[in-house]
Amino acid sequence: MKQTLTTMILTKNRLCKSLSFLLYITLTSHAYSAAEYKKYTVIFYVAADNNLYRYAEQKVQSLAALGSNQAVNFVMHLDLHIENNKRQTFRYYFDTNQQVRHINQFDKSTQAMDSGAPETLISCCQWAVESYPAENYILIIWNHGSGPVDPIIGRITTTTPKPKTKKPHTRGICWSDSTKNYLNNQKLEFALSEIKDKILYGEKFKLIGFDACLMGALEIANITKEYADVMVASQEVEWVPGWHWTLSFQPLHNQNMNGEDLAKHIVSVYEKLNNYARRRYTLSALNLNTIEAIENNLHEAAGLLIIALAYQKNNSVNSAITTSRHKKNCTYFDEPAYLDLHHLYQNLLQRIEQFSLATPDEAAIKEELKNVLQSGCQLIEDSVIANATGTMFEKAKGISIYFPESGMHPSYPKTKFGNSNSWLKFLKIYDIMDH
Repeated sequence: MKQTLTTMILTKNRLCKSLSFLLYITLTSHAYSAAEYKKYTVIFYVAADNNLYRYAEQKVQSLAALGSNQAVNFVMHLDLHIENNKRQTFRYYFDTNQQVRHINQFDKSTQAMDSGAPETLISCCQWAVESYPAENYILIIWNHGSGPVDPIIGRITTTTPKPKTKKPHTRGICWSDSTKNYLNNQKLEFALSEIKDKILYGEKFKLIGFDACLMGALEIANITKEYADVMVASQEVEWVPGWHWTLSFQPLHNQNMNGEDLAKHIVSVYEKLNNYARRRYTLSALNLNTIEAIENNLHEAAGLLIIALAYQKNNSVNSAITTSRHKKNCTYFDEPAYLDLHHLYQNLLQRIEQFSLATPDEAAIKEELKNVLQSGCQLIEDSVIANATGTMFEKAKGISIYFPESGMHPSYPKTKFGNSNSWLKFLKIYDIMDH
């Protein structure tokens, strides 16, 4: 049974007035036969229980204009901010001819979910996979983003600045204003792990995309590599409302599209839409199957830098590192503690000869470090299958790393990456020696 609404997706009393556009909503569930088992199901997890709520309309419209077909299902889980600091959850299936099926209209258990709770993301994927089976699955997460370190409520950045100079903010991936909750690194990994093991039965997503700010970091790829083949994310903040979903996902109507080709297309679309108007943008696609080699390379580089710092004469190593990571010399982003890893490696390569070490192994240490850094640059270039930047970030190659000027955010040592890589130990030693 189909019911047509000619005013709004949702009534004025239940939702913000910005969702005042015409769509057709089917209030019943959508059952599938074996013939409808498709190549892809794309799951859009839209966390708009925050100051991005007014842009949710554009995201719904973009998928309505696209619509599913015989090759692909498009589904959305939308947590939306409404009046009086309340939230409401909507689940949609985007059918053909701009028909949008409101799937959870009468499901009391999914009327007001918390986008910042891992259980909500798990529930979303369980619904999508069970209701719209496919050979392959793609997950797109849309919201604010803070990258490897967790946001601190009341501060605009993720380092440790003086509070007086910063404005309050509500950053954090999948942030919920009404619950003050969000998915930090640990919650994100828990959710993805549960989805892979219990919903996808050990299979990975073909692609996980973060349509959010500052998520194009090695530390995020370290998490995502276990649960997807490809990751698309931005090193820099994204311009609202983010990616153009209609243009970005149109190729999935073609049965022959694969995950890597789609990732390249998403980056290409983003570049075309931003290239002529904005200097400040980034988006990259990473082959997650090669990320471990980059992590191992950084682990080795960090170990060699630690040795060099231990043997340095006249503060020569510390000075060279400081110059290499300085914002005047190295590409950094809206969060200045996030540096482009490739650019940092290049800067270190240029300054290795400045190292003066009190050991007969000086030449061997410097040569080994040089080889590791060169190898790391090549690994990054090989892993980044697509990269788009504005002129402000022309030396950004697609992968960021956390390297604060001083101090360390308390959440960073809790990250999976920090607990498994010598980079964390290097940061601690460098910070002590630098001060």
